[in-house]
Amino acid sequence: MPASADLLTLALATLALAGVLALALSVLAILWRGRPRGRAKRDPARRHWSHDDLADRMRTAYFAKERKARALRERERLHRRVAQEAATGPEAPPVAPPLSPEAPHRTEAHYRAVLELEGEITEAGVRRAYLRLIAAYHPDKVAGLGAKLQALAEEETKRINEAYAFFRRRYGF
Repeated sequence: MPASADLLTLALATLALAGVLALALSVLAILWRGRPRGRAKRDPARRHWSHDDLADRMRTAYFAKERKARALRERERLHRRVAQEAATGPEAPPVAPPLSPEAPHRTEAHYRAVLELEGEITEAGVRRAYLRLIAAYHPDKVAGLGAKLQALAEEETKRINEAYAFFRRRYGF
């Protein structure tokens, strides 16, 4: 009988040792998996901009564009007033009413400002500026940000398309 008791004790000891070994390997595997390796990987769920980040980006872009347009209108107004005073004198009544903001500006300088182009006009440069601005101001991008921002996006997209069409017609792109 003593031989079977020794066998049973040996089997139980082997099972206990196997359990401890399995537990140790599990802990090591967990620690190995959790350690940082190389470059930190981005969370796949945050692959794109979050809604709040996108909204903040769009608002910043729109308000910057509005400030720029307001400064341009103020400069044009000042230049017109100075030119009128130089031509007719400071006490003379205005010759013509100033242009309304809705009046179309059909000059190349205006379209350059819309597409934010500087320097030489090339097909690649115009196309790059067009794609960059359309990607930023397309109405579908701001669909969830409210009616006011969507209306601004539609208006800006029309200006961008008009400027792009102008350069395509003028330079034959």
